[in-house]
Amino acid sequence: MKKVVCLILLLGSFATLSAQTFTAEMKRAGMMWYFADYQNADQARKIKVVGDINGDDIRVLRQLAGGKYGKELDEPDRGCLEELDLSEARIVAGGGAYWFGGLFPESHISRIMPERAMTYTEDDVVGGKMFEGCVRLKRLVLPLECNAVNSYFSNTPLNYVQLPQKIGEVHLSIFNEIIQNKQLQTVACPSPEPPEVANDNQ
Repeated sequence: MKKVVCLILLLGSFATLSAQTFTAEMKRAGMMWYFADYQNADQARKIKVVGDINGDDIRVLRQLAGGKYGKELDEPDRGCLEELDLSEARIVAGGGAYWFGGLFPESHISRIMPERAMTYTEDDVVGGKMFEGCVRLKRLVLPLECNAVNSYFSNTPLNYVQLPQKIGEVHLSIFNEIIQNKQLQTVACPSPEPPEVANDNQ
């Protein structure tokens, strides 16, 4: 009887651990919704993404980490993502916008000035607003192959960030809020030659 009880406890622990960690192997960009809706990725506290990701994928990942599509839009809260590993992912152009900056997606202003209202992915760029407002995200490993980090991390409680391998310069201002709130503990860089740090706060 004791052996049976022990076995049940072990199986229960394994199921919990599996639900906490998820690897999304992207056969093509734009499929993150499938992992969230049908493979229980929305129950994972840690997600590792392998392969190409576009704006649609970033929008899903933002949602799982507590981020919104836009400031004025009320979206259902889902997911419990705290750690995101994109080291083997590549950000590519394509898909829909991952951030909407206007009042309403179909508004007149959005149609005549779409570049101000919508934010889309670019090849090998961590774009603006990409990880801003992800209120559950604590640990972020950015893609190794990215050439630029333009995202500010305000309203995101990161304590660990790993930079891309090829990035040549980092602006301190992108970390302003999390440094001021004393949340950020480590900024790691896998490159043998660390990037230049531009102190644009002075």
